[in-house]
Amino acid sequence: MADMIASTTLEAVDIMGLMKLLPHRYPFLMIDRIVDIDGDESAIGIKNVTIN
Repeated sequence: MADMIASTTLEAVDIMGLMKLLPHRYPFLMIDRIVDIDGDESAIGIKNVTIN
């Protein structure tokens, strides 16, 4: 079955791209940027932390 799933690799999705993909908005959008996506297997994201 894994052979049937196409492995799609996306890179660098910014906050505007995330808002198109996810239904979450501030304050529940807990990620600011996706650096790397490997299909349905894994993703690497960045959350900026500020004093606000």
